[in-house]
Amino acid sequence: GNLFKIVWFKVSGLLMSPTDLPRGKVHSVWERHPIQGVVEQPVHFVRKQTDQRKDIGAIGLEDSEEWHRTHYEQSMEGEPWDRALLLNSIKHHADLQSRFPNMKHYWEDPNAGFGEQIRLEGLDADNLCLGDELQSEYGPLRLKITCPRLCCFRVDHRYPAIPAIKYSGQPGTVRQYCSSTSHGGYFCKVLRPGSIM
Repeated sequence: GNLFKIVWFKVSGLLMSPTDLPRGKVHSVWERHPIQGVVEQPVHFVRKQTDQRKDIGAIGLEDSEEWHRTHYEQSMEGEPWDRALLLNSIKHHADLQSRFPNMKHYWEDPNAGFGEQIRLEGLDADNLCLGDELQSEYGPLRLKITCPRLCCFRVDHRYPAIPAIKYSGQPGTVRQYCSSTSHGGYFCKVLRPGSIM
């Protein structure tokens, strides 16, 4: 997969040396193809992994049918670009398996995920910050992290707590854990289009 390096990274007000910046790579690329004619999909934010090279433009991943592309005029003040891509990390998935061992069967599903289009290896909540810019080392693609993903109720519908919890987002739910630890992923703006695999 593509290798990414952070090209701008700020820690405690000081810029780091380029040699000290974290590096990561694309672990997998995921695209969404919902069931046609079904408003409320039976399984929320499920994507299929692809091995094809995909273009990434200002509004996100080529051929992937994302919510922000069709609802931005009503819900995003007409500007979907700050949430063009959702990134997550394989480390976050491993952390979920450790944190919720009684939900092991959820994480064994090959399509288990949080709706991310790109899953990274080597870059995660421990070394990414809002405002960081990620530059592909193999092409022009450049992304900027704009906001963390705060999980909605659909996360708890997809991964219900065991034992059952009455309200989505309560302590002990996947939604609450991911939102409070940035394990739900990061939204990115595409500063420079490119491709990814």
